[in-house]
Amino acid sequence: MPPFDSISLPLIDVSCLLHHDSDVAQNELIRTTSNAILDALAQYGAFQCITATSNNFNIFDTAELLLHTSKTDGIGAVKRGGFVRGYIGMGHESGGAALEVKEGFSYGDSESCASSNKLTGENIFPPSLSANEKEKAQDYYERCCAVARAISQGLAIALPDNPLLQQFSSENDARLAKAISLLRVFKYFPYSAANSDNAPHSTSAAIPHVDRLGSSPHTDWGYLTLIQSNEAGLQIASTPTVVPETVWRTVEPIPGAFIVNGGDYLSVLTHGRILSPLHRVVNLDNSFRTSMVFFYYPPYDTKVPAEFDLELLNESGESSKAVERLKHLSLFQDQRSDKSKGRKLDLKTVCFGDYISSKWESVSRDY
Repeated sequence: MPPFDSISLPLIDVSCLLHHDSDVAQNELIRTTSNAILDALAQYGAFQCITATSNNFNIFDTAELLLHTSKTDGIGAVKRGGFVRGYIGMGHESGGAALEVKEGFSYGDSESCASSNKLTGENIFPPSLSANEKEKAQDYYERCCAVARAISQGLAIALPDNPLLQQFSSENDARLAKAISLLRVFKYFPYSAANSDNAPHSTSAAIPHVDRLGSSPHTDWGYLTLIQSNEAGLQIASTPTVVPETVWRTVEPIPGAFIVNGGDYLSVLTHGRILSPLHRVVNLDNSFRTSMVFFYYPPYDTKVPAEFDLELLNESGESSKAVERLKHLSLFQDQRSDKSKGRKLDLKTVCFGDYISSKWESVSRDY
């Protein structure tokens, strides 16, 4: 694979935001950190973040066990529309036309056992996974929620005139967000694995496909995404869509740090001021790569207010460049493999949770 340019994202310590309340929002360090988060997301759509305890939590051994025991125990994924828990085999999801040469494991909040909506339900851990490893997996989920909420609070401080950012940083909305957010363990394989009879997917036959990637070019639908990996492979595009002049720049992960991406929904709520970067995952050295990806969502029943409608933004004189970029977000694209089946929901008429459930259903693939 040819060499790629690298991109140097800002590194921000968000420790001061993890344990603050509104009474200390004027603290100089908190304001400086909050503005740094906003500046990074406005310029790059991403940054790397650490906390005081970043190096005290090694999740990758647990991640490998989740994938390994899922296969040895023979568990698959439990799917209910857009709800997915458990093991996801190679080729069973793709945000585009490419075969995504990866396997995954999906889990969420341990307290959201009841199917109260389309994005909640019981986690499906492998029976042979020890209680200690399950606890580590759930502790990691809690950690991701806490860091995402801290960043959300920082954005609310940096943009005090945006009422929705204030609302989403509240304790109540953070609790509701935790219930439907999602953590995926991904293991990316050499592309040749898709041609092998021993490929780690649900059938022994090779998967016929023209294009292979770790993850297809896309933007993330939600509010924030936290990514942790010890190997490079994530690339951010220089353009909002894939065009001939697009330059893909590799993010070099910092050990112990999260890579934080702004999500589509957050970009919409800031009229495009915060970017949701177009990105993909490639296999840079034909090896194996494990990554933790946490999708932080707003509450299930959230709706996009009318004033954030793209057509109205065009008419209001908002920056045409920002509005044009919003139109290309994956949130608004039809990602179904067969567009003759089912129907694409309209984010203007349904709540966020129903819409995201339909989006997850649209990227499900069966090979």
